[in-house]
Order: sequence, then structure tokens, then C-alpha cells
Amino acid sequence: MTIIETSGLHCSYNGTEILKGISLTIEKGDFTGIVGPNGAGKTTLVKCLLKLIKSKGEIRIDGIALNSYDSMALARKVSYLPSELYSVYDYNVYELVAMGRFPHGRFSLTRRDKEAIDRYMEISGISALKDRHVNSLSSGERQLVFLTQMLVQETDVMILDEPTVHLDASHQVRIFEIMKVLKEERTSTVLFINHDINMTAYYADKILLLKSGG
Repeated sequence: MTIIETSGLHCSYNGTEILKGISLTIEKGDFTGIVGPNGAGKTTLVKCLLKLIKSKGEIRIDGIALNSYDSMALARKVSYLPSELYSVYDYNVYELVAMGRFPHGRFSLTRRDKEAIDRYMEISGISALKDRHVNSLSSGERQLVFLTQMLVQETDVMILDEPTVHLDASHQVRIFEIMKVLKEERTSTVLFINHDINMTAYYADKILLLKSGG
């Protein structure tokens, strides 16, 4: 079953065309890595899929045109872990992870929400950090916190942009192992950008190679 589909996708910045008519199909349950040189349009592509930047052409998520989704409906379908992460406010870990439940339309946590938060914090191995302030954590710990925030959204599609950048080898492996377990358990679709071609080849079911926007 196709979960993400694009046809003739174009995107330009300041008059320069970045994506040049990309057409792709991603099936439900795929673990797809996106690789390519700097400037090839990897991040631009995922931002188009997330409706963060304007594009021309067709994008369909789970058979529905992307423009038919409002922001909350899209957040219930697709979650996103950007490459650069920080928190303006020094929330504790539990508070920050709990924000991943907001797309489900509740401003106070239900029992179901709390169970999901506790479960994914345990899977990510950050339960012991729940009372720590996020800005006091190491970069690896902080990345695991934001990853867990994404996981508690419990979306059909998870998109990650360089999730292991600036992390040591142990944290890189840990993040990919978590994603692999969750993908197999929930049959979620995972789409990730990664600069390490060897790690991408090891974990990905499919690899999308971008070169000069096409």
C-alpha cells in the first residue's frame, strides 16, 4: 500500500530550482534512507512532504492530497525530527516528551497519553532523565529526548533529517536500533536523511539517491 507519493515535484529558492520534477513512491512499512551530496535537495524534499515550504506538483499522503490536510491532521499522520534541535524554554524531559501528544487534540494528559509517554521513554532509555531540564543534557541525551517526543505522536509516517549528526557512534546505533524496533512493531513508515552511506545501507530497506535535485 502506497503511503507517500509525489509526481512532478518542483521547488525553487530565490529563483533557483532545487527539486526538478521528482516522482517517487514509498510503501507503507518501508524504511527508506535518503542520501546525496550537499545541496542535492534532501532536506528540501522532506520539507515539501511536511508542507513546510511551497512546491509545485503533486504530493499525496496515504492517498490524500497534501493540501487537503490541515496542520493538526498532518501532525497526526506524519511526525518529524529536524536536524537542528533546541528548546527555547528549559522544560524538563517529561514535559518536552509530553508535547508529542498535542496533535491528538488534548491539552491535559489522559491515562492513554501517560501510558504512551512512559512506554516510549522506557524504549528510548530516558526514563531516568524525566525530571532533568533538557538544556542540561548532553547532545546525545537531548537527541533521544526529541526522538521520543516524535515517537509519542504515534504517527503512520516518521521523517528524520540527519538524526545522528554530531552524535558519537554509540548514540548513532542506539537511535537507529530504536527506529528499527518501532518500525517492525508498529509497521510505521520511516523516511530518513543520513550522511553515512554505510549506516544507511545497513538499516534501510530502500535508498533514495538525490543528485542535483533529481
